[in-house]
Amino acid sequence: MYQLKTKQDRQQMRTQWINGRETVKYKDIEYIASETTKGEKIVYSLVLWRGSEGRPSVNYYYYSKQQRDEAIEYHKKYADQREAYNLEKKQPKPELVHNLKNGDLFYTSWGYDQTNYDYLVVLEVSKTGKTAKCQMTHALAMGTDGQCNVQEPIFCPYGDKFTMRIQEGYRGDLTLKGSYPFCANGSMDNKRLDRFSRAKEGQQFHETNSMFGH
Repeated sequence: MYQLKTKQDRQQMRTQWINGRETVKYKDIEYIASETTKGEKIVYSLVLWRGSEGRPSVNYYYYSKQQRDEAIEYHKKYADQREAYNLEKKQPKPELVHNLKNGDLFYTSWGYDQTNYDYLVVLEVSKTGKTAKCQMTHALAMGTDGQCNVQEPIFCPYGDKFTMRIQEGYRGDLTLKGSYPFCANGSMDNKRLDRFSRAKEGQQFHETNSMFGH
């Protein structure tokens, strides 16, 4: 199949498809709505392009004008949604307002067929409020629950200091993202990239006992 590599190639292909026929343009779509006869029946065709497409993404026949009109309205609705989405993307993101402070504890979990936890503590928040200086921190052993060791992170930092980016999480909560010391004594010689969530005061975590994990 011929590759339409450039916008000029696509426009040339579209012009050939249109072949002088009248088109309707709406937002980022362009379409041709026409009628033709197939045997004894009148059929209603719709040829439609999105964006800078060369080949039409829609090239259908409908057996009633109502069906064709409903299809046009459907594509117009999604053109409206794309326009709204693109406008929203262009809006500058508001500054992330947070109450992050020194001593706040964060956690992340990882593992295949088992659950492991890593904990860090915030040592210093940058003046811009966009990054935080952190260190790994220990957790108290609070006992066991089935196949899990129950842990509670505490302020007991160890190892190398490292910087994490302060970000808004999926639920609008505060998260820290970046590379941190992994499976070592807190040395950045071994690193892992992940996102940490804030731990609530007194929150406990159930980590799979190594006897039961892989």
